[in-house]
Formats: sequence, C-alpha cells, structure tokens
Amino acid sequence: SELGISRTPMREALKVLAAEGLVTMKLRRGAYVTEMSERDVQEAYQLLALLESDAAASVAERASDAELAELQKLHEALETSLQEATGSRDNFFAANERFHMRILEIDGNRWRLQIVGDLRRLMKLNRHHSLFRDGRL
Repeated sequence: SELGISRTPMREALKVLAAEGLVTMKLRRGAYVTEMSERDVQEAYQLLALLESDAAASVAERASDAELAELQKLHEALETSLQEATGSRDNFFAANERFHMRILEIDGNRWRLQIVGDLRRLMKLNRHHSLFRDGRL
C-alpha cells in the first residue's frame, strides 16, 4: 500500500520477475533481486558469445546492403559513445544493446532472439560491475 499498488498485482509482477530469473522468492521472507555468482556470469557470457557470433556469421552471409549500412551506423554510434567525454555508461550500454539486438533481428531466428533477450535481462544485473574489470572499457 505504501507504493500505491494492491498486493495481487504486486505478487503477479514478482512472479513474472521470478520466472525470468531476475527475482528470487524466499518462503516467508519475500522477494530478493537474484544474485549472480562469478560462474553464473561467465556461463551467461559464454552462451551470449555463442548465440550472437552464430547470428553475426549468418547476417554477414545474408544481410542486404541496406542492413549492413544500418549496422555500420549503429556500430559508429557505439564507438562514439565510448569516446565522448560526457558519455555515460548508460549511453554505451544502450548503443551496445541496439547494435547486438539489431544483428539478431536481421538474423531472424525468433528462438535465438528470445533466449538472448532473456540472458541480456539477467546480465543487466551485473553489467555495471563488469566495466570495472581491466580491459572492458
């Protein structure tokens, strides 16, 4: 009630977040943001790398000139976000996600797009911490 929402919609929203792995439900204790171990992060990045590199190979073979030009512009925006002194991490992450998701959209494999989308939602829990590792940005 302090958030201005009744219990039923809140419970349903938490169930959806739990199904996506973003929230862990603990009996009689409530809901908690899911914590990812270092191994979880490594395994998720490994899957992302496999799925996205396969999509990129497919796109490299079959994309139209217009699609390749679009990807080039998205990549340039990504590079610009890295070099702008005033650029924020959020700008970089948004540009990075647009680029990667567009590759998957061009690829057209709806199952891969769904799985990568789910993995990316999980990785958003960890993304800001990853930037502080050497060589990331």
